[in-house]
Amino acid sequence: MTLQTTTVNGGQTGARATPVNAEEQAELKDAISIAPMFRALDEQHVDALLRTARVERIAADTIIGREGERSKRLFLILRGDVDAFWGEALREVMLNFNRGGVFGGGVLLDEENAYSFATSRETLVASWDRDALHRAETRAPGLHAQLLKRLSIGARLAEFAELLQHAPLFRNSSSVLRHRLLQEMTLMEFPAGTTMYQAGEPANTCYLVVDGEVEVKQSVPEDQVEKITVIGRGAVFGDADLLTSGTRTETAVTQSDTEVLAVDRIDIEALRRACGSFRRAVGARAGSPAVAARPQDLILVVNRTPYPTRSVASLIQSAFADAAEKNVALLEVAPEKADAAADDVLRIPSDPTRAMQVLDEAAQRMGHRYLVVYTTTAGALDWLGAPVWDKIIDNRVSSAVYFTNDLRQPFPIETPQLSPVQYIEVRGPGSDKDVRMVRSGSIRLVVDGKPGSDLLYTSLPAQNRTALQRLARTLARQVVGVALGGGAAWGYAHVALLRALHEAGIPIDMVAGTSIGSVVACAYGSRGLEGLDSMIKMGVDFALWHAIAPITRKPLEGLIEKKLIAHNYLQDMPLPTLPVAVDIQRGRARVFRHGRAVHAMFASTAIPTFIIPEIQDGARYVDGGIANNVPVSALVEEGADFIIASNVIPPPSRLAREIHKSNFTRILSQLSPLGRTKDGLRAMFLLMHEAGNRQATAAQITWAPSMGNFGMLDSHLAAKIVEHVQPTLPRFIESVKRKYMAFCRNRDY
Repeated sequence: MTLQTTTVNGGQTGARATPVNAEEQAELKDAISIAPMFRALDEQHVDALLRTARVERIAADTIIGREGERSKRLFLILRGDVDAFWGEALREVMLNFNRGGVFGGGVLLDEENAYSFATSRETLVASWDRDALHRAETRAPGLHAQLLKRLSIGARLAEFAELLQHAPLFRNSSSVLRHRLLQEMTLMEFPAGTTMYQAGEPANTCYLVVDGEVEVKQSVPEDQVEKITVIGRGAVFGDADLLTSGTRTETAVTQSDTEVLAVDRIDIEALRRACGSFRRAVGARAGSPAVAARPQDLILVVNRTPYPTRSVASLIQSAFADAAEKNVALLEVAPEKADAAADDVLRIPSDPTRAMQVLDEAAQRMGHRYLVVYTTTAGALDWLGAPVWDKIIDNRVSSAVYFTNDLRQPFPIETPQLSPVQYIEVRGPGSDKDVRMVRSGSIRLVVDGKPGSDLLYTSLPAQNRTALQRLARTLARQVVGVALGGGAAWGYAHVALLRALHEAGIPIDMVAGTSIGSVVACAYGSRGLEGLDSMIKMGVDFALWHAIAPITRKPLEGLIEKKLIAHNYLQDMPLPTLPVAVDIQRGRARVFRHGRAVHAMFASTAIPTFIIPEIQDGARYVDGGIANNVPVSALVEEGADFIIASNVIPPPSRLAREIHKSNFTRILSQLSPLGRTKDGLRAMFLLMHEAGNRQATAAQITWAPSMGNFGMLDSHLAAKIVEHVQPTLPRFIESVKRKYMAFCRNRDY
């Protein structure tokens, strides 16, 4: 077999091709075996991919695909990192791909790239263009169909998320962990009569049935009656052996053409480490207390700032304490043969098995729920990149926190499974004020200390301490998000909800909003309770907005930035705030995380045919309610574990009663432009209500207050709307408290 490596200089063509060495060929095989897109292909298909791949080294910060362009190649990362981002002058990094990551799937579908892609450091990739994929299909018929099947998981995420949410094994798990697990699953299809696995084989995968039926036959002695179970949609099988013996004790055969989602052992183990409710579920299913044993969370800190690593790690310990979690300790580690290591520093052997044993013994001896692991050894990044740490991160580390003074510097080592790296951007005196990159979910700390001085938690501004408390809840998998739906004037009910949650002491770590929900979200995200008070006072102004919005929005833009919000840019708000709109040209929802807040609000509230679209970077944005009226999914993608949804649009029966109370009003409506506008809005809200209900089912709890006789255009009655829904809140808040406390107890199981 002959493969070629092309060294690319800054993305230029005409690069030099050299034969692939044995190490790179082994890396290609390994990456194919772990990539969800390629995992579990038969040998013929894998061989065809190996023979037709082009392997190349791409220099750091090279753009290898742009948003809106047709995909030309399917890429698989063997080593290094690739960022998926929006924007040019300011890169908004939405996703990061590393070893085993696949992107460019549009080449199979003849579709445009949803993102731009750029290497964040020198990266080794394998790729296939259309011609290579055609040659691979010729060598191994059926490969193209297999890849299309696996690729279709992206278009069916909502369906699969609902399936996963209701599967007994996963239904009580954190929303964000289920979402991340779904990203690692492989969609597979088996014809009727296929033996998926047999008793005696290694158990490295379990399956969730999407469609069809599977007969599972337990292996028993000849003198005993066979136990046969036929399972269908939503059932999980193959998990008990994976979690206990590691060897199949049963045989699984499809009874009809069957679709399944396959989950690899490493992902199940990562979920078991991270999620208490999942440990309970698998413990009951496997009948083994050891499977459900509560682990200790190892949080790895990587420091790439000019500030001492111990003080950086101490920030996390202090943030946990401020968030009411005292059971946290620091653990400094160093190479086993490090000469300068102090006596209280844990020395890590180079042998992975022994290293994990040493870590386990230290963790058990210390006994803390969370251990913040860090190193001050010389050449720390090189040591953390050694093979021993690959194994430790895959099998012991639950989260990683990366402190850097430049977000363009990628996380330099292996990343934990199911847990994206938490980026902390530390900006000290003299930091470059020209921000060129932002990363989804990152936290920015502005510090006064000179390089080399300790960072003290108590000396940080209140906004930074609040952000670090949010980081602590992220590491504990207890992040609370609130999703505020659209609904015109009814959206003022969101103000009452946020006030009640705030006053009850329920943490709000992020807020997403659609249409009027985005305006409430920005007011609260920027100024807290003061912003909510301003929302009510500006009710009349917003009523005027509806009247003049089809003509101009300039007066309102100044009003919002002067009276409603204190931060003109979303990324500067103390609370992560996520307005949601729809790119009407591409037909997809867009979650705004950065940029001018007022423009994001205008995009999210631009009701089609009534208000002109917001145009940004050539894209035309309209009201997000037509695609994502209660934006639970935006919070899940951002990292929320426990989600509170608010759907304020009245049910269809209530909307229908409001349309015309007499023949006289019906005639007036037909003659009046305002009447026809209201009819159009009602029709849209009928659809948005049901869509919002479906989207809210993914939340842990939903508030849907009765709106009485208030109409959709009653913004001038904002204070009365808040007063009207207030009596329903005490009971709802008690339900939120009860569910969140139970959720946190499950997490700590």
